[in-house]
Amino acid sequence: MCAGLGFGWIALLPDEYAQFGRHTVAGAGFFSNFILWGESGYFDTAAETKPLLHLWSLAIEEQFYVFWPLILWFFWRRRLRPIHVIALLGVGSFMVSAYLAQHDRTAAFYSPLSRFWELMVGGALVCYTRTSHVSLPTGRLGDALSMLGATMLVIGMLLINNGRAVPGWWALLPALGAFCLIAAGPQAVVNHRLLGHRLLVWFGLISYPLYLWHWLIFAYARIMYGGELAPEVAALAITASVVLAWATWHWLETPVRGGDSAPAKVSVLLGLMALVAAGGQLISMRDGLSSRSVVAANPGVNAGWDGGEGGFTIGDCRVDDPARVAVLPNCRRDSRRVERFALVGDSKAAALFGGLVRTSTDTGRWLFIGGNGPHGAPLPVLSDDDLYAYYQPAARIALDAVAANPNVEAVVLVASTRALFQLASDSSVEDLPRSEHFEQARRGMTNAAQLLIVAGKRVVLLVDNPTLPDPKYCLRRVTSSREINLTLSFGHENEKCRVALRRHMKLTEKYRALLRAVTASDPTNISMFDTTPYLCDMTSEICSAFDGERLLYSYTDHISDYAAGKIGRALNAWLTSDSRGTPSAGEEPRVRDDAMTSPKHASPP
Repeated sequence: MCAGLGFGWIALLPDEYAQFGRHTVAGAGFFSNFILWGESGYFDTAAETKPLLHLWSLAIEEQFYVFWPLILWFFWRRRLRPIHVIALLGVGSFMVSAYLAQHDRTAAFYSPLSRFWELMVGGALVCYTRTSHVSLPTGRLGDALSMLGATMLVIGMLLINNGRAVPGWWALLPALGAFCLIAAGPQAVVNHRLLGHRLLVWFGLISYPLYLWHWLIFAYARIMYGGELAPEVAALAITASVVLAWATWHWLETPVRGGDSAPAKVSVLLGLMALVAAGGQLISMRDGLSSRSVVAANPGVNAGWDGGEGGFTIGDCRVDDPARVAVLPNCRRDSRRVERFALVGDSKAAALFGGLVRTSTDTGRWLFIGGNGPHGAPLPVLSDDDLYAYYQPAARIALDAVAANPNVEAVVLVASTRALFQLASDSSVEDLPRSEHFEQARRGMTNAAQLLIVAGKRVVLLVDNPTLPDPKYCLRRVTSSREINLTLSFGHENEKCRVALRRHMKLTEKYRALLRAVTASDPTNISMFDTTPYLCDMTSEICSAFDGERLLYSYTDHISDYAAGKIGRALNAWLTSDSRGTPSAGEEPRVRDDAMTSPKHASPP
């Protein structure tokens, strides 16, 4: 934590450093799992860029060590055998884990109630062998047990990934695999010949400091190099982790563990831990200390902000029922004049709204219902399909409210590609061509559009922006140390923060075909507005995170306020180009391969 705070001083931006400060306090107090659990959500930082994320497991271990002796003592006083207590509570904890893994994966991951059973597996082995006076298996039985354990661990490493419901049933593979290896005893074939090898024994000695160092180093590398690491950078991070782990074991862990004066050592360590926690708390309270020189060295961090809504909006969207308003994430309108246009959609709509308001005129002010909140986002899809069940409460309220608003002439619907097709990531649409959800999305969006058309509204489908990595990965990140920047080659552009227009059009063809299909259901009343010309260089045919020195993205795959202004200026002019607020017909952006486009629908001039 001290090393992390030190490097963070010269490397992290204010919001990152403030978060690191909070995590330092949580790590020192062994409640990191609860802090990380509370942070998880739509706008949370990627797990791979939280340098102290790995302390969640140490927190759960410490919580177990505090409560488990008290639980055993409580049941011992009632003359219950420890093995029965372990079996009862262990099975109960596992069932909680299995349930949460299916219904709340974040809680399953971070909750001690769903994790204690994994620690109890080892406790059960020790308790059973000592109280029942049973010897560990030997000979062929021990060999077989060790091979079974090793096989379970290998299968777990091969099959368990982010798509699995973990911990739950999948966690049985590593837990029982470790159980079998330990139960097999030191002379079993796998333990003696493989795990007993001098190299692996050496790694076992440094395993604890290696655990502490490796994630810190890899997280900082991902922050500074922009996400996924090149092989040579990953190799350097691994080497640094091993070297620092050995140095920590040799010069810190071994001297502290050995010798006399244990009470004095404990007192000193507790005092140092308190000082580290106090430093983290100060950094958190000071919002990451924005006066540090690293902030000035990375000027692009605020390069996408142009003032937002400018203070012109109020929290009202003509919905009188407080219960219905409570379901909506954002409910706002321009205070300067009665709204003529409405914006409805998910967080992509929220990213656009400030630019629309700021660039609007008295000929067309805005009302907005959308964003993302505790009750979901009003994705403009009306469907009974389970695929979109999460969005339906907010979507139905939002669309009904706009349909009933007599002031609104045109409604702009915004839906992120990943939400419509339920894609796996917010930083890539590589899996979009394989999606099987086209028909569900088409019917749902068509239903939403028809509800508005029946109410006398014009409908505009806003084309989603190109998907690029989080803009923090696109900045040419440097530290405030010139020597470190030169040594570690910080400050280079991330090539993943640009995509060829041809590639973008090919990947998103299914999404564009969806919008064309919805438009074709009623071309008189439904139009499309394509944002691509305002987010891509149509001359070089490159879509980048930057427009010169200005950022076009703000967080994850959402456009920046600057980009919202560019789009808003064009969209406002387009909507007010005639007295009815109906957009004029145009063509999709064309690349040299004309087969990738289809010009027969409305788009900006």
